[in-house]
Amino acid sequence: MRLIFATVSTFIFSMGFTSLASAQVTASNPAVLEVIGDVNSKSARKTLFKSVKKKPNSSACKAGEWEKLGFRHAYKHQAGGKGYDDRWEMVQEKCAKAKVTPDKARYDAGYLEGTIMHCGYERGLLYGYYYEGKERSPLCEGIDAPTYDKGFAHGKVISKINDDRHSLRETYDKLHEQFTEFNLLVSGQPSTVEEQDLMDELVALRGEIEAELTLHESTYRDLRVTYHLADIYSRRLPDAELNYDIPPAPRPLN
Repeated sequence: MRLIFATVSTFIFSMGFTSLASAQVTASNPAVLEVIGDVNSKSARKTLFKSVKKKPNSSACKAGEWEKLGFRHAYKHQAGGKGYDDRWEMVQEKCAKAKVTPDKARYDAGYLEGTIMHCGYERGLLYGYYYEGKERSPLCEGIDAPTYDKGFAHGKVISKINDDRHSLRETYDKLHEQFTEFNLLVSGQPSTVEEQDLMDELVALRGEIEAELTLHESTYRDLRVTYHLADIYSRRLPDAELNYDIPPAPRPLN
């Protein structure tokens, strides 16, 4: 059955970007989701993506499952991957060979549903954490996605703590190496006031760095558990499938 989605025609896609240009769009369309079918579990989406390939062949173009194809392209979007304009151009080119004109309104409706499901808390956490807050998902820029924004902010804080942890480890290792070299130089017994002062300074500084490092190590371990980071890259669950409540914002250490 051919469905006409009047509201979709109001969505304008910005050229060269993967995001929907229309802002404040969050509500799913039940009619569109009914056409797409079951996408409410990882296994269900896997089944859909097996049947609806990224690049439609002649048979797929003639089948005309435009909502499913649009959903696939949006939901499966990867950082640095092709955006809406590139995907839609590809669909037109592939289907032109089969003498089929794709239905843009229906494709756009599916693409919007894929975008809404894509832009959840864990996806924001992934971008904030793994990409160190330097890169947001352009797909989520054009819609109101509060849980994505929350995840992105949480991920940035955790990424900063992790970066500081690595820096402190490097600093501690260098100080320990300097202390060891100096201790060997003076055979463990400073013979002058200057040598003693230097050794005391190295010991004190090493102790301070060690305490900071211990705090960061402990905090980071706890954050990985609290924010379910162990398998976030492979999981990336939509909000409706989270089996935990979104935690409060992590506190920066400095």
